[in-house]
Amino acid sequence: MSGSVEDVLVNNIEAYVRTVAPGLIHTLNNYCRRTAGSGCAKLFLEEPWTFRDILSNIYGSS
Repeated sequence: MSGSVEDVLVNNIEAYVRTVAPGLIHTLNNYCRRTAGSGCAKLFLEEPWTFRDILSNIYGSS
């Protein structure tokens, strides 16, 4: 994906999550950056399997 399209998608995903569950994206981003070196929305777009594994580790369920 080109950088600008990816940036728009990441911003839209994060904005949506903020409206549904305030504070969740901040917490998830901290965890994703610590464990995978990238924000959650970017991981969701580029490496969905890594994002799934992180969520599975956090919530203990697939």
